[in-house]
Amino acid sequence: MKTASLLVTCMLTLLTACATRTPASVDDLIATDRAFSEFSAQHGPHAAWDKYLDDKAVDMSAGQDFVFDKATTLKGFDGFPATTSLTWTPIGGDIAKSGDLGYTFGRYIVKNSAGSTSRESHGKYVTVWKRQADGAWKVVFDGGNTSRTE
Repeated sequence: MKTASLLVTCMLTLLTACATRTPASVDDLIATDRAFSEFSAQHGPHAAWDKYLDDKAVDMSAGQDFVFDKATTLKGFDGFPATTSLTWTPIGGDIAKSGDLGYTFGRYIVKNSAGSTSRESHGKYVTVWKRQADGAWKVVFDGGNTSRTE
């Protein structure tokens, strides 16, 4: 009888823990996107994408074919000069009613400040996020295109 009671108690505790996951909010998702950009500014884009990109993510960068995995996406940053930064500003987003998928969109800037010359490239992006079991968000799709300097 003690074993059955213990089993029931464990199952109820587990179900309660699963059911009490914090509800997702658009504000939290946009804050995650901002934190992602700040991490990129501080540690470089390779480290930022390594931290926030899901292993099965799809990348669709401007002028490039689809990339279907994290490792290949990260290789794209291997030749990224240390003098070049990639940052972005989310403008908006939304999440699914289920709370497990969401998207953000905004504008990005690539700055290269090698030597006395500084060059910038501007663009727009959309990122699709998937909420993980621990409540964290990971990028599952990212795409963008260049736009005029603003």
